[in-house]
Amino acid sequence: MKKNLLFISLLTLGLGLSAQTTVSLAPSQDNTLYESSTGSLSNGAGQFLFSGRSLQAVGSSLKRAVLQFDFTSLPSNIVISSVTLTINVDKQRGGSHIHNIHALNSSWGESTSNASANEGGGTTAATGDATWIHRTFSSQNWTTAGGDYNALPSATTSISGNGPISFSSTQLTADVQNWISNPSTNNGWIIIGDENNQGTAKRFGSKEHPTVTLRPKLDITYTITSLTESETSKQISVYPNPAQEYVIIENRKNMFQPNVIVHDIYGKEVLNQPLQMDNKIDLSNLKTGVYFIELITKDKEERIVKKIVKQ
Repeated sequence: MKKNLLFISLLTLGLGLSAQTTVSLAPSQDNTLYESSTGSLSNGAGQFLFSGRSLQAVGSSLKRAVLQFDFTSLPSNIVISSVTLTINVDKQRGGSHIHNIHALNSSWGESTSNASANEGGGTTAATGDATWIHRTFSSQNWTTAGGDYNALPSATTSISGNGPISFSSTQLTADVQNWISNPSTNNGWIIIGDENNQGTAKRFGSKEHPTVTLRPKLDITYTITSLTESETSKQISVYPNPAQEYVIIENRKNMFQPNVIVHDIYGKEVLNQPLQMDNKIDLSNLKTGVYFIELITKDKEERIVKKIVKQ
């Protein structure tokens, strides 16, 4: 415990961590992809989003919600400790059904289409809308009908009734941390419900819902780090970042002690190993999230801390 507190203290001094801050963001765009062989249906300006399978015949019953958030209002030098997406379900047929949220790999659009009544069937797509076939109607298609997304979900939850439902996980946190560091990769998420059984569709408020409290929101808790780096730290390059299986520490030279230490965001030491001959550190056994690589100079006069995101 003392060692963890020591690292947190050093991290605070080395990176200039501020007190934690929590912000709530509304989606910058959202829409529903309605299963359609022609890609003619959408609901960009509607007050509801849908995910799951309706009672219609197989082949025209799937619905998937897409959401994106704009992080440009946040400082680029933040360390995120938690991310929670909250949606408000107001209509469903009962029963408990798993819903997964996946990071999207392609950009998409929201336009002026606005379905009537309960909005479950969508309406004619407007130019620029996302549909089952199109990223933007009708000029750009998804590579795969129904959306291009990471196979592994970023978060999972079970929906069994009406009211607020939350998605939260270390991968959801890593998604946002990555998008803030690499804005061009921010394509938002897709929510996919139980598509194996009929009658599993859920309806929830969109960003256009007239009741503000029923709209989706993203709560982000973070600290700010100082942009100031020592001359020694500037010489050290750590990549790829975000990382998956490993990172390479470049320009390490002979100024540091043999072992490289990795801490999680709470200061817990999760790795302590010598740098390999190819300058790699194996991260394959770490969970997704934010970590800090610590290098200590041979004379123990300086500790270099580098932030990485593990996907």
